[in-house]
Amino acid sequence: MQFYHRQVTLMLLTGALPGREAVRLLLDHEPQRSGEGEVETALRLLARVIPAYPRAFDLVLADALYAEAPFFNFLLAHGKHALVVLKDERRNLYQDATGLFEHVAPQPGSYRSRQCHWWDFPDLLTWPQVRASVRMVRSLETYTVRRQLDKQDDPQQSDWIWVTTLSLAQFPVDRIVHLGHQRWISRIMASTSWPTNGTPITSSSMIQARSNAFCSWPSWLTTFSCLPDAQCEASRAPGQGGNLLGQAHRCGTLQ
Repeated sequence: MQFYHRQVTLMLLTGALPGREAVRLLLDHEPQRSGEGEVETALRLLARVIPAYPRAFDLVLADALYAEAPFFNFLLAHGKHALVVLKDERRNLYQDATGLFEHVAPQPGSYRSRQCHWWDFPDLLTWPQVRASVRMVRSLETYTVRRQLDKQDDPQQSDWIWVTTLSLAQFPVDRIVHLGHQRWISRIMASTSWPTNGTPITSSSMIQARSNAFCSWPSWLTTFSCLPDAQCEASRAPGQGGNLLGQAHRCGTLQ
């Protein structure tokens, strides 16, 4: 018989100089209690980390599990922003946005080698439980992968939707897409370097805080990223303390 530990881990992702890799720091973690949801564990972790490192990050990246009003409201109350994957088609916010997607032409863009169509809808009020307007960004991405069997290129398409409290004035759509993907990049790196000391870990939910990066984990490991404030001094709203964006884990991203 094996026993597994469930926890939420916070990874801080920093900015990087040109040609240098971003530094990713495992900042803290919180055990998940019996019968407790992952978001509840993450909120307890953030409630401890934010007072200890008040200027370490301004943005938390998370997966679709964290698209909950209490999570967004907690971050807003502490002067932080959220960027979260949106997947639940039952949500009014999702339904309203898909209606807009059908009637508004996208703008062309690119992410790495992918050709993209981007939709960007700021100042949405269709999530009344959140104490601020939110913004939805969609990235429809086309790319090819080389099949190992016959070495032929196989066309692929991925469709991403994020909901965030970051305004258009603070971050243009290309930056939102880049940040949204950073959670997956960091998760992959975290999953290959996570120290277990011989103890199996199943649901390690990772939140990433952005100093300027995002982190993600394998399917059995959830991540949360937070982004540090260092790069966001210029984009800070009047009267707000701290820099707007750094990078973080279960980025503050949560899977």
